Amino acid sequence: MALIAVTLIIPPLRSAAGRATGRVADAVLSALPAPDVSQLLAYLPQRNRILAADNSVIAQTWWQDRTVVSTEAIAPVMRQAQIAIEDARFYEHASFDPIGLARAIVSNTTSGDLTGQGASTIQQQLAKNLVQLQAQLDESDAGVTASTDKSLSRKFDDLVLAAHLETSRSKDQILTDYLNVVYYGEGAYGVEAAARRYFGTTAAKLTLPQAALLAGLVQSPSADDPLQNPQAATDRRAQVLAAMLKEGYIDDAQYQAALAAPLGLDPVSAAQGCASSDHPQFCDFAVRRLQAAPELGDSAQARKQAWNLGGLTLKTTLDPTVQKATNAAIKAQKLPGDAFHDAAAVVRPSTGAVLALGQDVPYGTGTGRSTQSYALDAIDGGAAAFQAGSTFKTFTLAAAFANGYTPDSRLDVPESGATIRFGDSSACGGSTGGTWAPENVEGDPSGRMTLTDAFAASVNTAFAELESKVGVCAVRATAQALGARQSDGSELEPVAALTLGVDTTSPLTMAGAYAAFANKGTYCAPTPLASVTGAGRDATFAPQCRQAVDPDVAAQVSQTLRAVVRDGTGSAARISGVQVGGKTGTTDTSANTWFTGIAPDLAASVWVGDPAGGSYDKLYGSDVAAPLWRRIVAPVVNGN
Repeated sequence: MALIAVTLIIPPLRSAAGRATGRVADAVLSALPAPDVSQLLAYLPQRNRILAADNSVIAQTWWQDRTVVSTEAIAPVMRQAQIAIEDARFYEHASFDPIGLARAIVSNTTSGDLTGQGASTIQQQLAKNLVQLQAQLDESDAGVTASTDKSLSRKFDDLVLAAHLETSRSKDQILTDYLNVVYYGEGAYGVEAAARRYFGTTAAKLTLPQAALLAGLVQSPSADDPLQNPQAATDRRAQVLAAMLKEGYIDDAQYQAALAAPLGLDPVSAAQGCASSDHPQFCDFAVRRLQAAPELGDSAQARKQAWNLGGLTLKTTLDPTVQKATNAAIKAQKLPGDAFHDAAAVVRPSTGAVLALGQDVPYGTGTGRSTQSYALDAIDGGAAAFQAGSTFKTFTLAAAFANGYTPDSRLDVPESGATIRFGDSSACGGSTGGTWAPENVEGDPSGRMTLTDAFAASVNTAFAELESKVGVCAVRATAQALGARQSDGSELEPVAALTLGVDTTSPLTMAGAYAAFANKGTYCAPTPLASVTGAGRDATFAPQCRQAVDPDVAAQVSQTLRAVVRDGTGSAARISGVQVGGKTGTTDTSANTWFTGIAPDLAASVWVGDPAGGSYDKLYGSDVAAPLWRRIVAPVVNGN
């Protein structure tokens, strides 16, 4: 290298020797092993888009705010400005500039500082940026540290990778790669994001003063930030313009005009992430589910990296019409007390598509806000851990119909507080038997009655008696076949009080379970995912459905659910001219009240309660939850 330096500082030999040396060096260096960055260059980290079912944008997220553009989508003046200030001989030299390198070696040797003066070409800077980017994606702190090391060995590694880039890509493509990779400050990676961030325009429409300002930012994006240090940015822009004049890219008149031009900033703050969405809880839910989906990668690390790389378009199942109706109903809802909140989930029975999620608690981290959805189980990142009350009686009813009972079958219903004996449920993890003395709501009937009447009146002792006959294990198996689970994802407890909903769950889980009764007994797991495309992916998320109960059983349950709305505790959910059915639910202290129901091609569940679990007197699912359910569903089924 010293011999090359001596040769190249002799003016008559400089040009020809420089080109020849570069070509020879590229041939030698490109034969050495180097990281394969072809895939990284093909899919540089950029924005992800999250869409509703109608293709409207819910949110955009990114690890690095970048929009990759082609050579043709970058104004020529921007390309010229970057070359003039970064690497004026870019189109003349190979992957490294021997003339610049010789100059640096002589300077550093004479000064005694071997890392003092740099001579990096655009190829070498691109190589350095790519190695650092890969280390960041791999979450390798050691790799990131190594990529910024100023040692000669690290710079030699950059030379090797730069030679690979030079011999495999055209000059124009290398420059375009560089302009798409580098950081321009203010969270903007690549020239397209920078043009938008500082000037509210695109890279294709950049003017000379704008291009000069952006090109100057690469060296020190913080110190020369025009939004924070306008004078420093102006001075740096002048340096770029002077370099462009020297290299012949602009004439003196253009130089003087650009030099006198104001910075002309028109900054655009990009809305980033689910927190900026109009539907933040749904957005969070969809992203969480996608990052657990094998369609995104074979491992958690691969899926995380795929999301960070971006360039993905995630289409969700959110229906803006249903979401609008849900939001409006919740906003207009008057809650029973200051400690109360509400949440709702709406699904499509035939596919399990989650159409809407809603709650009265606004999204955020401040007082009175939450980043967790009360409509989702804890396993989905939600906050729901609410006992479901009598909405679980529907599972007991389905288990009874599967065992030969009918809606007209009669039961001898014990009085409130009567002792009921239970059989052996050890086969599903329960006890070998025991007794239980459930209480009814004051005024509830007892004696002989049909299952339909007992269900419509939601008589606790009737369903405790029915569960004792069909067995806790059968009820539990039916509920779990319909997707019921505890909020943390664990199985339901095989206890006598199962039929009264002592397990914690969420509105989405309950809506999904009831949806099967409107779908001829076929349960489709609730999902917010429709498809994911981009970055080499094109996957559609097919409904995950199974036959959970016999179609005849589903028909009988649906019939009985309709009786609850027609003649029972769910009358407040009636919708004129529409056939709906559902079940109320209330826990012992009235801290949790519910209504879960079905309508044509729709299932929804509403919870109204006190998350802290306070005790309240005579508040039931029929009082608030059922009317709220009706206000959510009616505009949808009526097409309003």
